[in-house]
Amino acid sequence: MPPWILEIHLTPKQEAWAPHALLVDKEGSFYIFSGKDNTMTRFDAAGRETLRKDFKSGQGPGEFGFFDPCLANDGRLLVLDGRQRRLTTFDKDFKLLGVSRVELWGDLFRLDSLANMYLLVMKFLPNTRSSKGQ
Repeated sequence: MPPWILEIHLTPKQEAWAPHALLVDKEGSFYIFSGKDNTMTRFDAAGRETLRKDFKSGQGPGEFGFFDPCLANDGRLLVLDGRQRRLTTFDKDFKLLGVSRVELWGDLFRLDSLANMYLLVMKFLPNTRSSKGQ
């Protein structure tokens, strides 16, 4: 196996598991979001499940229409819900800290090592239309 490949055997404790996002914190814990059941699971460096949080679909605080997660350097989980234009912040134990309004519609949310936020923003240009039917 090449030296840049890390192989860890994870044992999820749920039946329906469809991984959508993988995050790694400074302590070497893995955070995997399963989009099928809206679950974020934390595994320690040995692959043991240490915490799981089920997130509801919806429009209320702590509920999501779309789940685009990032980890801050201090361990907070930041989740962009581009469809609802919200940024939700959780602590290390997935407890809700706050919800902020995002003025832009975007996707592919990322943080750099200085906690600068990046977001792919899409905007329709004036006088453009769909190419369907042409």
